Amino acid sequence: MEKLIEISFVGPLHNKVMQQLTTLPSFPSVTKSETYNEARLIILDYYAVNGLETPQMLDFSTFENKVDQVIVNQNDLAPLLEQLKNEHSITVAQFDKLLQINSLFINQTGINKLTNDLFGIESALYAEPGMIFNEKALVFGTSVIGRNSAYYWFSSANNPNDPWNDNVVQAIPWWKRALRDLIGFAVGFTVGSIISGGNPIIGGAAGTLTGTAASANETP
Repeated sequence: MEKLIEISFVGPLHNKVMQQLTTLPSFPSVTKSETYNEARLIILDYYAVNGLETPQMLDFSTFENKVDQVIVNQNDLAPLLEQLKNEHSITVAQFDKLLQINSLFINQTGINKLTNDLFGIESALYAEPGMIFNEKALVFGTSVIGRNSAYYWFSSANNPNDPWNDNVVQAIPWWKRALRDLIGFAVGFTVGSIISGGNPIIGGAAGTLTGTAASANETP
């Protein structure tokens, strides 16, 4: 990966997984194991078809642990980000950017402003002097997941014919689903990067895998 834009595929890939989950017989009560299996197959297929290297996927135990981390902290993910910083899983520069993204969701006033603000963060990363490429890749991918997920869940909440509609409207606001997605991505990305020795393509696979389960979880 040589350009940040090359990790933008994680947004549409995430949405593809979410749509696939709606076809399962257990939907909308999709278990973590079902999400893991569906997401893993879709991600591996995407990487193969598009000539990306085969990612070393998270094992189920690690995946489940990371999803649970997100769900426990779901109302405000700043404490989880603080924990990741203190563990040196993310740098101070990444923490600052991710905290900014977290705040955009918590204080959101509408889908258009939210996604425009996220796009602004992505655009500014190209010229960010205080971060190396791999640091930027995590933040860029997190914001991309946030934008795509926000539109996905917003559309679901406002379309009575959408398979997710009842569950979204009755239990979990669209922005909170999307927030779970993006923080799940960030948490998974850090683990994938460690496994791969800092490869953002592998980090993107682990992040997408984790984010899908975090937002599909039914816990309000």
